[in-house]
Amino acid sequence: MELTRTRCFDKDGNVFYVPVTVREEGNAYHCTVKQADIENAAKIDILPQVGETEASDGWILVSYLHFEGIIMFSPKDKDNEYTVYPKLHFYGVKNEKGTFMVVYDSGMFAQTDLFFGSKEGVRNIYFSLSLARDGLTAYDDVNVTVYKLDDGADYNTMAKIYRKLQQEKGLKSIKEKNRKAVTYAAESMEIRVRMAWKPVPTPVDDQTPETEPPVHIAVTFDRLKEIMTRLHDRGVEKAEFCLVGWNKSGHDGRFPQMFPVEEKLGGEEKLKEVIAYGQKLGYKVVCHTNSYDSYTIADCFNINDIVLDKNGNRECLSAGWSGGRAYHICSVPALEYAKQELPKVKALGFEGLHYIDVLSLERPLLCLDKNHYCTRDDTLKNWNELADFSASLFGGFASEGSADIMMRHIDYALYGGFLKFQRKATEFNYVQLPLWDIVFHGSVLATPSSEMVNISLCDRDMQLKFIEYGGRPSMYVYSRFVTESASRGNWMGKDDLRCETDEELDASVNALKAADDLYAPLKRLQFEFIEEHKYLNPTLVRVTYGDGTKIYINYSLAPITADGIEIAAKDYTII
Repeated sequence: MELTRTRCFDKDGNVFYVPVTVREEGNAYHCTVKQADIENAAKIDILPQVGETEASDGWILVSYLHFEGIIMFSPKDKDNEYTVYPKLHFYGVKNEKGTFMVVYDSGMFAQTDLFFGSKEGVRNIYFSLSLARDGLTAYDDVNVTVYKLDDGADYNTMAKIYRKLQQEKGLKSIKEKNRKAVTYAAESMEIRVRMAWKPVPTPVDDQTPETEPPVHIAVTFDRLKEIMTRLHDRGVEKAEFCLVGWNKSGHDGRFPQMFPVEEKLGGEEKLKEVIAYGQKLGYKVVCHTNSYDSYTIADCFNINDIVLDKNGNRECLSAGWSGGRAYHICSVPALEYAKQELPKVKALGFEGLHYIDVLSLERPLLCLDKNHYCTRDDTLKNWNELADFSASLFGGFASEGSADIMMRHIDYALYGGFLKFQRKATEFNYVQLPLWDIVFHGSVLATPSSEMVNISLCDRDMQLKFIEYGGRPSMYVYSRFVTESASRGNWMGKDDLRCETDEELDASVNALKAADDLYAPLKRLQFEFIEEHKYLNPTLVRVTYGDGTKIYINYSLAPITADGIEIAAKDYTII
């Protein structure tokens, strides 16, 4: 297969080709596209010839926010093309040329797209860089590696190669991290408590103190103390509570401003009191902050800190959140502000995996303001620095998503995917697979997908999928805070935990206890890598861990025997 050139497009859409330097090392072909050769490129398609095929019996291996797994080609495929932000920076392909794994190593890393699809009978998958879309020209060399694998290689092979590459770049296992806060988190469920918020969607886009909508108070600090007490009385010894909306005006109320502590919840002294009380019971208590969004109502809002796009506009999310129109703050002032304010947050008594929203979910921001210019790679560097700063301050770091570009700096991802088991991912034939989990399980904790929040309230199939993927429970009191419409909804679990009445509180504590019971026989495996994931038949899965433990998961309505072991219907067995 010819790897010595790759395809580019100029600003008018004309195709031209540039040379690729190839260095062969065993079954690996290290390929470099020089910056000087792509300075006039509006878009670069990186080695599309590897994945291109007219055959209809091959497959590709894909990972992005809404899907991870194998897409199988068929003669009946209709034209469908997708361009996505990759969650893992590798893909796999099997076609008439062989079995290949392509890894994006470096160079404009956070700018990368992944294309896959079928058009007029031609299937393809490749990385691409859309520079003109963002008003950029090439600012670095591009380095990828093509691995020629044996025909028997599968998704386990590729994910484990990628894990090894991540480890060579500095990824540490939970055992190697050897940090008390991370070990504790691995042995406990996460309980997020949304304490206060304003209406979402917002009725006021650019809020001021005079036009601010009322703050809904859902869980006061005194009520939180009751939750902790009842949970402890039920025998739950370990849990990490993450307080969401403890800050001024509640969740997303005035970020990046945090202080003063919301008085309607009880104020700062009550917050310190409940933190100390939870710690006395043996619990960790952490909190949720935001270094991505900035609202006009914040006392620190500065329009000049906001990301500037190629058209000279300040970037914002049109839909908005509780605080109104959500402007995206450049990572340079965001980092400076966080380093100034987070020590004050720590002084309240929080200790554990500090949570900063969004960062590990979205593609890093691009800012073209000459006063704080940041490529997406610059932003990634700043966000990773913020993660490390948070970990040094609180004991660990957590964020919303599981994009691989931050995983060497993160201890826990709130969810590994976004509604990926709840809705159709693509028009092609596909099978969801735990690619991210094979790579990062044993190093980074996660709930496998957002619809698994409040896992003890999910149906049995979803609970079994959670076990199959090696999840850590993310429970959420008042997870559902968006007023739903045809265009906007909630995404973290179908069923909510509430505590407005004592009856609701009891039901919520029962659900928390059930999640703790579900996790109890599984938590020790958080310290192990997943070494093999295998479908023994369409309804039976076997997952093998690094210590030799095997979990058999039976999705069928009847008992199944495998490897001499009987697994009950809709159940699992650990060996």
